[in-house]
Amino acid sequence: MTEQELRQLIAGGETLSVEFKSDSPGQKSGLSDEELQDAVVCLANAEGGALLLGVEDGGTITGLHAKHQGRPANGISAYLRNVLQGSSRPEVQAEIVITSDGAVAVIQVSKASSLVSTSQGRMLKRRFDSWGNPECATIYPHEIPALLAVKRQYDHTQQPIRDLGFDALSLAEFDRIRGFVRRQPQADKALLELDNAALADALGLVQREGKEIYPTVAGILVAGDIAAIRAYIPGHEVGFQQLEADQDVTANDFYREPLLRVWELYENFFLNRNPQKELRFGLERMAVPQYPERAVREAFANALVHRDYTLLNAVYFQFKGDQLNITSPGAFMDGITVQNLLYAQPTPRNPLLADIFKRLGLVERTGRGVPRIFGDVLSSGRPAPKYKSDGNSVSVAIPGGEADVRFVEMVIRAQDEHQTMDWRHLMVMHHLSKARELSAQEAAPLANVEEAQCRNILEELLDWGLVERRRSGRNATYHLSSAVYQELNQLDEYERRKQAETDADEQWVINRIREHGRVKRSEVIKENRMEKGRAEYLLQRLRNEKKIVLVGRGQAAHYILPETNSG
Repeated sequence: MTEQELRQLIAGGETLSVEFKSDSPGQKSGLSDEELQDAVVCLANAEGGALLLGVEDGGTITGLHAKHQGRPANGISAYLRNVLQGSSRPEVQAEIVITSDGAVAVIQVSKASSLVSTSQGRMLKRRFDSWGNPECATIYPHEIPALLAVKRQYDHTQQPIRDLGFDALSLAEFDRIRGFVRRQPQADKALLELDNAALADALGLVQREGKEIYPTVAGILVAGDIAAIRAYIPGHEVGFQQLEADQDVTANDFYREPLLRVWELYENFFLNRNPQKELRFGLERMAVPQYPERAVREAFANALVHRDYTLLNAVYFQFKGDQLNITSPGAFMDGITVQNLLYAQPTPRNPLLADIFKRLGLVERTGRGVPRIFGDVLSSGRPAPKYKSDGNSVSVAIPGGEADVRFVEMVIRAQDEHQTMDWRHLMVMHHLSKARELSAQEAAPLANVEEAQCRNILEELLDWGLVERRRSGRNATYHLSSAVYQELNQLDEYERRKQAETDADEQWVINRIREHGRVKRSEVIKENRMEKGRAEYLLQRLRNEKKIVLVGRGQAAHYILPETNSG
């Protein structure tokens, strides 16, 4: 790392992945080995990052203390790798950067695949404090299961509850399980052939240890009685709320029932508040709900399956004006972010509970539920759902309001003809219907895809006749085709757009001749990024309208303005 690169890093200030540590070069002793270990463990148990030793909290470089200045960089690296404790130690790499204000040790720490501690057993993690500032905080014993779950090393719902026996599972809930299996088309129908004990074994509702049978956390959540849920899973709670635009609360109900009973309450609450609008499609009729039922179902199931049941926070299912918000306690799993949510390999926080929901037919078996949510919402002509996480919970906002009926019709026709049309195509089509014209570079971040992939999507839409391309190469822009504008009853808008494009192309040719005295057809194609057929049509029309004149033939042929020719 150069001094300039170091100063640029310092200029960004302290973050979750960058920490400054003073080494007190003017004092009797610099940063202690214990404090150095603390700082490295903090970064390793979070997202990893850079520890800058010899930099004050405010970003001033004061340099290294003599005891560290005498150590080689590889010695610091080896020391920290050896003293940290854990089943999988993080990679630590130090280097000394000499600046005009003193030497700085830049210690790069990788993210630990499992929790690590200092040689004294201290376990810490870098996080934001209540003011939004990064800090190094102690990890307490009750926080460890949740942190291990995020790292895919612990399933809380699989743990047995040894204070309880099989009788803690409710006979009524076993009947409810069978009812769900009968009603859900995707459910594992083989479960219907099992008695209660075999059904509990098959779903992982119990764990056997010798002759003893203990219910698992998942077992109590799915089939336990309310008393057991309240006593052993106090974090389980689901709130159903409805807030009007003026913030008046018209529904505010909270439940700690078993999960399948909660699911029935959700269906009743949601379906009674999800009006439908009838759409005529040729000779057929189709009901378009305010919120796509399959998308909401998948989002709510995810909130129950992926929540952190060690936290004392509720799952919220909340209507708020023309928007539906679903919030689930617990951070994203390691490697999952808002940016890669649609592409990352899905990994449940609670694998046992996720498997139960799949076998009961309540969640997408392929594990691609989030893309399905996006596709269903976008198919209605509404904006895409918005996910966010504050590190303590994950929420999704699903837009409602009036569906764009004509957009729905267009999507139905397109899906009938192009079975490969998915959420990515729909995302691009949605933004084109709003922005009117976009390049692949502009559309890529809107559709949450790479530019090259977005260009492929646009070219597919072009092949299907859903968009038209203006210009060629990397500067190409795209807009909806005349057929789609007609579907959306916006053909006048299409004609205005095409006329504006024609006027712009014509003006480019005229300005080019004025600047250079002439223009060749090859220059129109190359410099204006215009396709050959379009360029030829444009130049012929301008000749017919006597706005330009053709001079010469073959390779020497070029165009000039009429006044130039007459002179």
